[in-house]
Amino acid sequence: MQLQERDSKKLRAGIIGYGYWGPNILRNIIEIEDYEPSVVVDSRDDRTHLAKRRYPSLKIEKELTPDVLDSLDVVFICTPAASHFALAKLALENQTNVWVEKPMTLTSKLATELNELAEQNNLKIVVDHTYVYSPAIEKIKDIIDQGGIGKPLYYESLRANLGIFQDDVSVIWDLAIHDLSILDFLYPDFKIDWISCRSFNPLNGATNSLSNLTLSYSNGFVANISTNWLSPVKVRKVVFGGSSSSLVFDDTEPSDKVQIFAQEFVANGDMEQKIQGMTSYKLGSTSTPKLEQSEALRKGLSDFALHLIKRDFENDLRNSGYRATKMIKILEAAELSALQMGKPIELSV
Repeated sequence: MQLQERDSKKLRAGIIGYGYWGPNILRNIIEIEDYEPSVVVDSRDDRTHLAKRRYPSLKIEKELTPDVLDSLDVVFICTPAASHFALAKLALENQTNVWVEKPMTLTSKLATELNELAEQNNLKIVVDHTYVYSPAIEKIKDIIDQGGIGKPLYYESLRANLGIFQDDVSVIWDLAIHDLSILDFLYPDFKIDWISCRSFNPLNGATNSLSNLTLSYSNGFVANISTNWLSPVKVRKVVFGGSSSSLVFDDTEPSDKVQIFAQEFVANGDMEQKIQGMTSYKLGSTSTPKLEQSEALRKGLSDFALHLIKRDFENDLRNSGYRATKMIKILEAAELSALQMGKPIELSV
């Protein structure tokens, strides 16, 4: 139902899937005054019973149907990736805005179809790329945009944990997609020349659980992303390298998540006659910027509500379906490269 058809400015919301991520979405939208949570949809009795115990006023449904959607302004799809397209399409066809867990779909063709359907119906579809609303990433973007690291040179990321293993997507669709959303947010004008990916499946599971992904950009910038579902420890560490400073973001740290390392690269004049291009470097001071104390998911949900209530459809959101489609195209190229033992795949996005 279109919001302007009702007097209330609250967004009547439905949670589709009450498994791993659905409870986090519901917890947040209950605290955001612009939302009015009204229904949880899940076919599993144990999950719906849990939702009902926690929130007795919520309506419980076993299946998402047009009748359920008729009473909603927005749905939050928190189901396995393979189900995203059908559920999002049903919602958009029934005039309901969509927030969908990442990845948006399993192919860029299907993602494009959803974007076009949303635009035709004057609706919004966004994807839960939470990192683009992280206070740490927002601070890093401010520093980079102000020239705080000099010329951006590279991006180095390691994401590792034990599980959660998924049958419908590999580790790069689950973990590397976070880095792709961060790169798109920080460097929206950087163009990728080629992608190389090596992926491995030591446990012979349904999908690959280890990967190394390299993105080479036309301006010389390079991004290396390592992902791992088999690690006994959780790692979420990124280095943003620049010509004058580097930033280190460790999301597992309870505080001081971002550190700035001043540095200087200097050509060695005496060595240039012997070894062309030889450089030395100097490390300077280290500092820790103060970060806003807020939950990234809460900020993203609030931003979404604001756009829907204001009908602000001219301005793009950080986590828009169009930006998510770009990431899926990158992942498709990465999978193609992995099938060819890391062969570079040209891609212009």
